Amino acid sequence: MFGSPSITLILKIHYKVKDGGQMIASGESDAFGKNVVNRAVRMRSRDGENWDAKVNINVGETLLVYRYGYITDNKSRFEAIQSLRSVSLEGLKKGDTVIMRDTWRSPKSNVFVSTAFREAIFAGSPEGNNTPVRQDSALGDKSAATRWKEPQKDSVAVRFTVVVPRLTSGHSIRLTGEHEKLGKWDKESTLGLVNLGRNVFSLMLEFPADELPFEYKYCIFDKEGEFVFRERGTPRELEAPTDKVKFLSVDENFKYENVWKGAGVAVPVFSL
Repeated sequence: MFGSPSITLILKIHYKVKDGGQMIASGESDAFGKNVVNRAVRMRSRDGENWDAKVNINVGETLLVYRYGYITDNKSRFEAIQSLRSVSLEGLKKGDTVIMRDTWRSPKSNVFVSTAFREAIFAGSPEGNNTPVRQDSALGDKSAATRWKEPQKDSVAVRFTVVVPRLTSGHSIRLTGEHEKLGKWDKESTLGLVNLGRNVFSLMLEFPADELPFEYKYCIFDKEGEFVFRERGTPRELEAPTDKVKFLSVDENFKYENVWKGAGVAVPVFSL
């Protein structure tokens, strides 16, 4: 008996798990164990930091939602749930392979994606209007960030995804880098990412395989289209997929220049 036609996902994530723990990937799909910990995908690592796993997905599935976690001493811990990690399979066909280079989403930083921060602290108000502006965007065409297209010969289709927890209302996320498609670091030639909601932004691009690796960064622009700032630290590097894989997804966290600080007043419940 033959199995269902499938698409292969190669999961890769760097995260140091202490005390001999086991990294897992869990999700709603059968392939990810239907969110049951003991049925989740078990990942492999030689050093306890760099993990990978191969998952076969039925061609009929179009969207996968999953998250990473780890098991130590019979206890499980998972990454943040405020921004769901998802990958679209639209446009892929039987036999295709996608390399997923993911980044751990820390619960500490992703608290800024909660409703309290998104719709109150970071929500701006139009002039003369005290109503906060919602940052999520459920409207518009998302295909530029969700639908895979077969790349040309000797090229790679790349999906860039970034979570930007501390985002002021009206600000947008753009991509810059040394590659010609990314404007060669020119602020006037950056590429805008699509808002998928809950502070997740994404964009699909295609590059000749022999033009990888190259450096890049994410940057923030205000609602007037003016440059605000670029990620801190050394640039990221997009490396070519191994084994001539034609589809690559990179899922990352925005690198801020400084730590966010806030002030408030704690009011004891009994005093209310």
